[in-house]
Amino acid sequence: MDPTSILVVTHGSRRPEFLDWFNDLKNYLENRLSGLGLMTYVSIAHNEYSSPNWRDVLREHLSRGIKRIIIALAFLGPGNHVVRDIMGSLNIQEFNKWVRASWGGYEFEAYVTKPLIDSILVREALLLRIINALDIPTYLTRYVMSPEEIERNSINRVIELVRRELNTDDQVLIRLVAKAVFATGNPALVKYVYVDPRTPDVFKELINNGVTVVADTKMVMVGLRWGNTVTLIDDAETTKLANELGITRAAASMRIALSRYKPAIPIIGNSPTALVEVLRLIRKGVEVPMVIATPPGFTNAADAKEELIKIGIPSIVVRGTYGGSNVAVAIFNELISMVGRRHGW
Repeated sequence: MDPTSILVVTHGSRRPEFLDWFNDLKNYLENRLSGLGLMTYVSIAHNEYSSPNWRDVLREHLSRGIKRIIIALAFLGPGNHVVRDIMGSLNIQEFNKWVRASWGGYEFEAYVTKPLIDSILVREALLLRIINALDIPTYLTRYVMSPEEIERNSINRVIELVRRELNTDDQVLIRLVAKAVFATGNPALVKYVYVDPRTPDVFKELINNGVTVVADTKMVMVGLRWGNTVTLIDDAETTKLANELGITRAAASMRIALSRYKPAIPIIGNSPTALVEVLRLIRKGVEVPMVIATPPGFTNAADAKEELIKIGIPSIVVRGTYGGSNVAVAIFNELISMVGRRHGW
């Protein structure tokens, strides 16, 4: 696919505070997109009053050979600036659709996002700001209703708990353990999360090189914020191998996946037998750069996780009988977020 750039277009303003807010938005978008594995260039430009003007930025993008451009409209409604100044200049008639466009002597694909007024998220945000100004009865104000505020307050409490319990200022360790605790709602998990100190840097290098991530179940796979993710649990070859050898499909899927994808990161959130198979392959000399292992259980799980730690490859493990798919997903996604942050770890 051709490289894609994102051009966020605002009305524009002479006020410096206005520009500062949109620079913050640029950083937010870049970090979130990077966390999704999308290394996409984001620019902020304006229709009038402010520099840079969107026309100049568009011309600069096109002159660099970019052929696909998302024009993200930071406007509430489809007024004259949207319909006449922007879409009219580009001769584009429809929102939220890739179309061929011609402008300034360049041919390219363009996607113009719809203005924001009909977004339920925008409406809820405005409603919350109105509610904040009203005299709400105290029995309603005891509860935090904003989902963003709920998550922020909760994770901050968990971070403080982890910092206190582990007596550490290691921010990487604190956030990884906190995400595991947050995913389960179980503060006891603080003492059971093992993080090999090499793992974050190994993960960062692997992700930057587009590594394949192999999940033990579909539940794990669909939660991971990484495009190059597979699970072979339902693959016909997996079923055939499991039946022939009398092993679980989870174990068979790991055997096939680690021979098919090199290098690969196994993410094991549900099946102890998948971890047992990964350990067997490591002992046979299969190169596995790192593992995230959080399978719960009372048979195999605890022993297999301890053996993974003893083998000494970079890993993040929830020890004992604790764990679950949601924990593996939470840990992986926090690592992805760390990679995406502008200043590294």
